[in-house]
Amino acid sequence: MAAAAGRLFLRSLLAAACIITVLLVSVGSCYILLRRNLPTPETIVSFRAPAATRILDCQGRLIFEYFQERRRPVPLETIPPCLREAVIAVEDHRFYRHWGIDMLRLPGAMLGALRQGDVKGTSTITQQLARCMFLTPERSLIRKLREMVLAVELERHYSKPEILEMYFNQIWLGGPVYGVATAAERYFGKHVSRLDPVECATLGAMIANPSAYSPYRHPERLLRRRNFFLGKLRRLGLLTEGEYQAARQRPLEVMPQPGGQNEAPYFVEEVRRYLIERYGYDFVYRSGSVVHTTLDLDIQAAATSALLNWVDTLE
Repeated sequence: MAAAAGRLFLRSLLAAACIITVLLVSVGSCYILLRRNLPTPETIVSFRAPAATRILDCQGRLIFEYFQERRRPVPLETIPPCLREAVIAVEDHRFYRHWGIDMLRLPGAMLGALRQGDVKGTSTITQQLARCMFLTPERSLIRKLREMVLAVELERHYSKPEILEMYFNQIWLGGPVYGVATAAERYFGKHVSRLDPVECATLGAMIANPSAYSPYRHPERLLRRRNFFLGKLRRLGLLTEGEYQAARQRPLEVMPQPGGQNEAPYFVEEVRRYLIERYGYDFVYRSGSVVHTTLDLDIQAAATSALLNWVDTLE
């Protein structure tokens, strides 16, 4: 009897070992297949997001920007805690406890994919960063799996603060605006470090879908979501009850939509040609450089006004 029980135990142990081996081989094979054609570790580590090159006049005033994506990277320390903590609370509240994939959200994501063929609202901050950096916004199970693989790679090569810094500098926030620093200047006319809690909540509210929560096309919708973020700040202890109630009453207070006027188009075009000839296309449209020129915007405005007046006189 003991011998039979021993043989049964060994067979069960062998069967379990075979099953585990098959599972490991299957997972490893899937990982290798998904990893194919994805960026190498070297590419991930050396990645630099395109940033806008700024053209300044002789007094340091902005004349124009060249960009593929309008972005100005900033260190994580300059981003207000209200913005950082609210976004983590809403987008990925277990950010500091997972390794790129939130296993507690994974079953729901897979179930939704099998039922509807669509995966949404389940990505961690690291997964969102992976998608922004290297993938397309296509909603499919394969893209989601590749996103997970890249998220794990990002967590292997970067610390949590580094991932957060890249995330806040990488995300799209409407139109040509990328990153919270550019968004702060675009929507509130100030440096990101000077944003107050209500403005932080507004930017945080836009991250999920900048088109659906545009302050110009859907202000009411954005206002409701901003107030939801303000509630998160209150629960995190970053706002008192009185501050929260007062903040909810504030309008959006964003800057007017820009008209895209260029005060010195011919000068700017000559500068662009010179820079491309001297330093190349990537320098102009991706480097994030600052170029100081001899143009004076005040004199340029006076010259333009004089020219238009003379044309009117001739007519």
